Amino acid sequence: MFWAFQLVPQIIKSHRRKDTDGLSAWLLLIWVAGSIPQGTYLVVQNINIPLIVQPQLFSTFAIIAMAQCWHYSHGIALRKCIAAGVVTGAVAGGLETAFYFLCKLGQDRGTSAATKTMGIVGALLIVLGLVPQYYEIWRWREVKGISLWFLAIDCAGGVFSLLSL
Repeated sequence: MFWAFQLVPQIIKSHRRKDTDGLSAWLLLIWVAGSIPQGTYLVVQNINIPLIVQPQLFSTFAIIAMAQCWHYSHGIALRKCIAAGVVTGAVAGGLETAFYFLCKLGQDRGTSAATKTMGIVGALLIVLGLVPQYYEIWRWREVKGISLWFLAIDCAGGVFSLLSL
């Protein structure tokens, strides 16, 4: 669960500074996309409740941070950013629900290929989401706008997840 809250310090920092330069909105969008199959996989597998809730929280915080990027770095009106965030969340929830039923249908027919695909695709998208952020770092020639608390929680979440295995 600790990992799900990693974006909260970033959201707070961006809000206080009214600036998201250096933070990639693409990173956040890809993380939202990755949370969809990851959440589907965990629900279908009926893993424990904290792990089922984790991608939902993570996706929510990623949508908030992404809306901040749209507003602060791209100058989009606040109302439009909020509306786009709500629509993004609704689409993500709808897709996750549809994928859940598709995976359950596959299981009823004796195959777990769709469920395994969800787990793999979710993990790949979370990792691939870092590519746009590395591009931002290269473009700015520095790590700019990233909360150090965000990075610390991300690293700690990775360590604790690894230890839990």
